[in-house]
Amino acid sequence: MKRIMTLCLLIVMTVGGVKAQKGMQGVGVNLGVTFFQNGSPGLGVKYQYNVSNYFRIEPSFSWYFVDDGYSNGEDENCYMSALLNANIFFSSPRTIRPYCFVGLGALGMELWKWKHDVKDNDSVIEFGLDAGLGIDWRITHQISLQVEAGMLSAIDNSPGFKANLGLSYNF
Repeated sequence: MKRIMTLCLLIVMTVGGVKAQKGMQGVGVNLGVTFFQNGSPGLGVKYQYNVSNYFRIEPSFSWYFVDDGYSNGEDENCYMSALLNANIFFSSPRTIRPYCFVGLGALGMELWKWKHDVKDNDSVIEFGLDAGLGIDWRITHQISLQVEAGMLSAIDNSPGFKANLGLSYNF
């Protein structure tokens, strides 16, 4: 009888811990760099929803500050990327979990120019692909850290490298 109760307790604890991820949501920030637009630092916001224990969707919006290559650095732009990524985890919920991500989105939307130039005021929106690998580190039940590296590419262009460090509050 003692073994049966211990086995039942272990099953309940295991199933209860696994189910805690499914349906969990999170909001967070990303700090990153992308070499899609001449090596640009960026800041972003994101929302996460765990569809299952192995699958999470993550829409994100990031702003990148781009120097157009002028030596004086006065002609800078702010570009935005809006992505919808699918995160596919390689393991059941635990403290540290690797995952791959793949997504689609709009890239290179020019938001403003620091130095306004009327003849060069065209905004360019390109659709792009995002893919790579990441690690999700659950620091506490509500706080998690994500480290990602991957490729970001507009459909018409060659891919560029990107790296992100994300921090999320889960509820």
